[in-house]
Amino acid sequence: LEVLMNALWGSKFLKELQLDNNSVGDTGALSVSAMLPYVESLENLDLGFNSITSVGMKSLMKAVAESRQLKSLSLSGNKIDVSAAKAVAFALAYNKSMTAIFLDHCSITQEGKRHIAAGIVSNSNTSLHRLTGFNLGAAVVTLGLPPTLETWSNETVLKFIRHMWERESEMNSKE
Repeated sequence: LEVLMNALWGSKFLKELQLDNNSVGDTGALSVSAMLPYVESLENLDLGFNSITSVGMKSLMKAVAESRQLKSLSLSGNKIDVSAAKAVAFALAYNKSMTAIFLDHCSITQEGKRHIAAGIVSNSNTSLHRLTGFNLGAAVVTLGLPPTLETWSNETVLKFIRHMWERESEMNSKE
């Protein structure tokens, strides 16, 4: 994988990288993390089912947080413990370009879901339109958002969060 990442380094044309089900583990996640800032054309990254632990996830999420072009990320099938969930939350709190994240079959605990939800809610510039893997509404309600969100689809909850920040921005600009 390191040889592949070195070959992709600086690519101006790579839009999608599917590495799902390749057992890349933490070493592969570290290689992808190092490459990501230098492949400015990459929009879709699939690292599903690769046995990435919180060690690899932390490095990867730092690169995702700083990415300006990544639109879609699949982490499905990688166990996301609380430490990894905090890393995902960090990335989602700072990333402005991502529109979709896939977290299916990640065994995320309630605490982990709450961290991820908090990361999303705290990002006033989020572009996120799609999240899979858990009910986002149930998690954001624990953060003090309206209880009715618990029954909404993830897409509708994300739309509500984006609208909430747009309204906040409009209110601040009128003052």
